[in-house]
Amino acid sequence: MAHVAHVTGHLPRHAHEASDAPAVRSVAVGQPLRWLRRGWEDLSHHPAASLAGGLAVGALGAVLLVASRSTPHLAPALVGGFLLIAPLAALPFHALSRQRLAGQRPDLGEALADGGRNAGSLALFGLLLAIAFLAWERVGAVSFALLYGGLVPDLSNLLFDVLLSGRYAALAVAFVGIGALFAAGVFAIGVVSVPMLLDREDSDLVGAIATSVRACRASPAAMLLWAALIVALMAIGYATALLGLVVIFPLLGHASWHAYRDLVE
Repeated sequence: MAHVAHVTGHLPRHAHEASDAPAVRSVAVGQPLRWLRRGWEDLSHHPAASLAGGLAVGALGAVLLVASRSTPHLAPALVGGFLLIAPLAALPFHALSRQRLAGQRPDLGEALADGGRNAGSLALFGLLLAIAFLAWERVGAVSFALLYGGLVPDLSNLLFDVLLSGRYAALAVAFVGIGALFAAGVFAIGVVSVPMLLDREDSDLVGAIATSVRACRASPAAMLLWAALIVALMAIGYATALLGLVVIFPLLGHASWHAYRDLVE
């Protein structure tokens, strides 16, 4: 029998689809805004550890942009691919939120070590994300080769030339549309997978992915809003020359922990 739990603002929870699988709850459409508020509370509670992790993420984004200078036509794929590996990169922030919930002193080193609780499954999930990243990069390269007719622009005018000029509408649609499909797939399998693997030592990758997909099915409106908020905030991070990511990425990582806590019993 599924355990009974009550979370304020939640709709009735969904029953188990398998006897040994955790139940998922259906949440109100506005719940993602509460996750962001709780995430901000976590970030404010241990700003040094959170911002240190955010600085590392911003540095990784900068590395990808520098790498794309020699291959500017791959910049959209590399930038979009960053979103594909984000679920695993958020692991330290889940662990910091978990420490706060347990009343422990925030410790980024210990938070990183917490990934060893289910290292095998997390490594497999990382491999899955890496494959998605490489597939998206190859799709981006092929799309550019087939649909871009002029000389390869430099990185500074790539956005205007490809996405805003109107001359390469098919390429823009291909980049945005195919990228959205990749991102939606990763979101569906990863929205609660990493925090669940961190939190439950008896979880395996297949079970975590299945639970993540069931959570999306149980609360489609809330999940659409959550995905839109993630994309919008990450776009702000990129628009601020990656400086915004130092705060935005930890905020989303902490908030994702609270999403997991609300969505999964």
